[in-house]
Amino acid sequence: MPETNGHGAGAGNEAPSGHRLASLTLVPRATVRSVAKDFKSDQEVRWCPGCGDYAILAAFQAFLPELDVPRENVVVISGIGCSSRLPYYVNSYGMHSIHGRAPAIATGLAALTGHADVAFVSSTDMPFLHPAFIRRVLRVLEESEGTDVALPVARGHEQPLVAAYRVSLAGAAERLVKEDRLRPAHLFDECRVETLDDAALKRDPVLAALDPDLDSVLNVNTPADYAAARARPAPEVTVQLFGTLTKGGNAGGPHVIRAATVGGAAEALAVVFDRHVTAALNGGQITRDRATPLTAGDTVFFLSADAALASVVSGTGRRGAG
Repeated sequence: MPETNGHGAGAGNEAPSGHRLASLTLVPRATVRSVAKDFKSDQEVRWCPGCGDYAILAAFQAFLPELDVPRENVVVISGIGCSSRLPYYVNSYGMHSIHGRAPAIATGLAALTGHADVAFVSSTDMPFLHPAFIRRVLRVLEESEGTDVALPVARGHEQPLVAAYRVSLAGAAERLVKEDRLRPAHLFDECRVETLDDAALKRDPVLAALDPDLDSVLNVNTPADYAAARARPAPEVTVQLFGTLTKGGNAGGPHVIRAATVGGAAEALAVVFDRHVTAALNGGQITRDRATPLTAGDTVFFLSADAALASVVSGTGRRGAG
């Protein structure tokens, strides 16, 4: 068996510098040895004097030749901020993306045009967003035809990425993106906005009971945030058992327990959640997926194969409504 180096390449087949990565196995090798200056573009590098980005750029351009990859097979992609000008300074393919808020809102509203009147917009880093919060915000637009945006101002901050928008704003949102006016505030300047502070949000008794601290707007952005989120106690839910599941000393319930998933709820009551058992979430959603998430106030019915499903789901409920 050929000897390999520490990066997964054959010892007799590695790049001159020895840094051919195993992940590049299917990428063609460069036919001509490159050097750092080959990856320097003709653009003037413009950062503040003393900025660490200069050192990062130099190290990056020095490292690229060691990959032994043709320049046309290199793509540099950046996000937002001053450091994200880096693709302009690297002589390769590149993409400098833009801030996601306004373009994402504009794209979503455009996609819903002709299909819905109202859209609820949410970012993807709010794992504690509760259905009761969403219903509270949407109710503003349901009750006030003269309002275009229902904007929570929760925990002292405007929350444009956990708000409700009229789909009729799609045209204005698209125009603002084209004008490079990418802050949601620019859209708010052109429409009728109703804000909801903490007190207004918690006037909804269901939301006040199930999310009293308005954790719905908490972001998880860092490893520390993620660790803190995982350390939180699971939400409190109600479980009822039906059919043969009530035998063997397991009362039908209701049982108030803490569980983050349907599978966790089954384990808490020693229910073998196999193909002979079905779960009904809040009297309506049927699932056999153990990973189905639960939120505070949910009700889970576990039914054995012999249980009469119709008698259990005859009264449907709204998720998280209590």
